[in-house]
Amino acid sequence: MSSIWFMLAAGAAMGTIALVAFLWGVKNGAFENAEDAKYIVFRDEDEDEE
Repeated sequence: MSSIWFMLAAGAAMGTIALVAFLWGVKNGAFENAEDAKYIVFRDEDEDEE
């Protein structure tokens, strides 16, 4: 029975960590330019060297 409580606590902790990481990413603008991510494949590699 104690292993069930441990698993519930571990799952809640991991969920909380994931939520905090997501909110931190939103706050820092990590998801602002999501449309551009799909076009990175088509960019020429030489553009980045300039």
